[in-house]
Amino acid sequence: MSQVAFVIPERGAQPKITTVSVPEIKAGEVLVKILAAGVNPHENLTINTGLFAESFPYILGSDGAGIVEQIGPSVTNVKKGDLVVMHGDIFDASAATFQQYAKTDAHLIAKIPPNITVEQAATVPVAVAAVFVGLYHSTGLHLTPPWINEGIGKYKGQGIFIVGGASSVGQFAIQLAKLSGFSTIATTASESNHKLVTSLGATHVFSRSSSAADIKSAIGPIKLGFDAIATPETQETKNDAAPIKARWTLGSSVRTKEISVPFWAAVEGWLKDGTLKPNRVEVLPGGLGAVSEALDRLKRGAVSGKKLVIKPQETDSSSL
Repeated sequence: MSQVAFVIPERGAQPKITTVSVPEIKAGEVLVKILAAGVNPHENLTINTGLFAESFPYILGSDGAGIVEQIGPSVTNVKKGDLVVMHGDIFDASAATFQQYAKTDAHLIAKIPPNITVEQAATVPVAVAAVFVGLYHSTGLHLTPPWINEGIGKYKGQGIFIVGGASSVGQFAIQLAKLSGFSTIATTASESNHKLVTSLGATHVFSRSSSAADIKSAIGPIKLGFDAIATPETQETKNDAAPIKARWTLGSSVRTKEISVPFWAAVEGWLKDGTLKPNRVEVLPGGLGAVSEALDRLKRGAVSGKKLVIKPQETDSSSL
């Protein structure tokens, strides 16, 4: 069975839409018909540098949401026809989401509750994984996670400084910091996004041009910092404002199963009760044909406070 996908055919080549085989699944895996896929900055990095592309042809895309098409033996948490959100694997083309069907580990998905659309759900995986690895994994700040009872509200009375609160990653960092109980959640954002980050749980919002000295004078000493943007400039601001810093982390559900499996088990409930709110969405028409436009807008910095989403099933494959 064949499908269409957004593929880098060989190292150094530009991506194109082409025909590939639908992945086959084995025990413990699920085949998902991808109805919506989020577009992320790291995909530009892969195109330009080859980062994460260990073999070719390489299929891009890590954010996905859709309908369960098939389940493998031993899968009990979902059934055919369920709407689910999945985190693709950047090292495995069969689990990429810029294609019409992708496979995934059944433990790394969550059902989508009725109050959340598939387009909204597709904004969650990549950004939230960067946060749960950065905050709770041993390669990050290694905080006690809020999906275990002793982690909920554990950091009451403490503060955290999040650079780039209106970014896709920053929005989830604020929400998980709130769930962890931080009393002070300071962040930076453009003035147009102050209301957004405050609604998610930020207690103090500073302009993106604020100096570390201005931030510290306003909120006092804060030990913990999380940079959702990760440029040299934002790293400097975070390091000056919050001395305890996470090492560079890879937001991979597949490679951090010790925390990602229990995290994904909690996601459906958090989405349903509003504890976890997806990013605002802009859906681009044209199926996989819209990926290049989305990546160009991300490269130009022409996206703010929302995530761009494409719908692979709407791809016009007549010219392939």
